[in-house]
Amino acid sequence: MTKQELREIYQNHMMNDFPDDERKPLSIIESRFKKNQNHCLVYLEEDVIKGYAILESCQKSLLMDYFAVIESYRNQGIGTKFLCEMKEYFREYDALFVESECAYNEISQKRLDFYQKAGFVISGVQVHLYHVDYELMVLSLNPETESLDVRRMMEEIYEKIYPKSFRKLFLKWK
Repeated sequence: MTKQELREIYQNHMMNDFPDDERKPLSIIESRFKKNQNHCLVYLEEDVIKGYAILESCQKSLLMDYFAVIESYRNQGIGTKFLCEMKEYFREYDALFVESECAYNEISQKRLDFYQKAGFVISGVQVHLYHVDYELMVLSLNPETESLDVRRMMEEIYEKIYPKSFRKLFLKWK
């Protein structure tokens, strides 16, 4: 993804795809992108952007911070194809994590079901972040990895992407 594509995706899609309390300011995402501190991906079919993802990494773990299919391409299997390509692209990592809202309505349950069908497992670890309760789901990417310490791995990612003062105020483990 280019810087211009990132900006366009944020303004044209992320603003609608993610609620204000779940969306980081563009300036933060761009700053991390400029410093090569995150992975910004697009899913293309016939040179048309049909999906996007922004991932944070720490050592051998990845957090899928944002993942969406462009609205006009939803319910066509694009998200599943995109995740399959990501599994291959990031095969040198041990785990891919996703924060999915705890199931409190039909939409959040649908998201949990989607990730489970794609191979993610509900880890049993929950986090309260940005005033939202999330289930931490994990997809093992490396068959050699015997077990995953979800909390420790996620603590490392959060320490990398959020200042200590922010974590004290807005991050609560459940």
